[in-house]
Amino acid sequence: MKKIIEKSIEVMENDLNHGSSWYMDKALELLSLVEFKDLKNVIDRVISIRPMATLSNIAEVISKVKNDYELKVAINRLKKYKSNANKSLKTYLKNLKIKVFVTISFSSAVLSLIKNSKIDTVYLMESKPGNELDKAFTEYSKYSNVYIIPDSSICFFIQKSDAVVTGSDGIYKEYIVNKIGTKTLVECATNLKHPVYAICESYKAGIESPSLDYFIDYTTFEKTLKIPLFEKVELKKINYLVTNIGIYKNPKNSTISEIRNDFIRNNVVV
Repeated sequence: MKKIIEKSIEVMENDLNHGSSWYMDKALELLSLVEFKDLKNVIDRVISIRPMATLSNIAEVISKVKNDYELKVAINRLKKYKSNANKSLKTYLKNLKIKVFVTISFSSAVLSLIKNSKIDTVYLMESKPGNELDKAFTEYSKYSNVYIIPDSSICFFIQKSDAVVTGSDGIYKEYIVNKIGTKTLVECATNLKHPVYAICESYKAGIESPSLDYFIDYTTFEKTLKIPLFEKVELKKINYLVTNIGIYKNPKNSTISEIRNDFIRNNVVV
């Protein structure tokens, strides 16, 4: 069993293609293999994998259990919450009046928008130096007309769009965290006075500022640079925060607390 647990952690540590929803699934799969006596050590390792509110929130819920039975209850409750959150999010996404948008990277929440709304066109940034372009193009293209655009051309395509749409690996009181390049996209949209929509589930809402000291190698012409995989985008630049518990126009600090409290309240075993 220890080898399986180590392998699961290794898969999560080495992944460069998935976001918070995938990490939540993998973390819950991992924790379902753990005995209560080994729980603290595994939780500490899970938190260290990525700077994601999702993993921190799972850890907070799981850390409060007192035995193997409560651990199983908490895991099942978290799985059910995630499933219900995905269903509720779809309901709110259907109400968005967006036909054409620019986005970056792959997001399961953005995919849900494309699947459940009548999206005509998606302009998908190359999203370099991340490795999510192939997955994003393949999945998004199943439900909409998708064009891959150079990252340098985003201002041009924003003006041809209704909005900028982004997923999020975490939302906090003053900013959201997402893949590198999101800040540039949002700043361009703000300057061009186009609305910015951030879509995410409530389990991605956090309190503490995460460390973004996670870098990947980017090599061109045999020269390599260390580039951060994540970056912060000011919350005040987000015009609409779309979640499974509501759509928030011009979200504030208190908005994030409200969203996170819903997650904690519905999942802590008492």
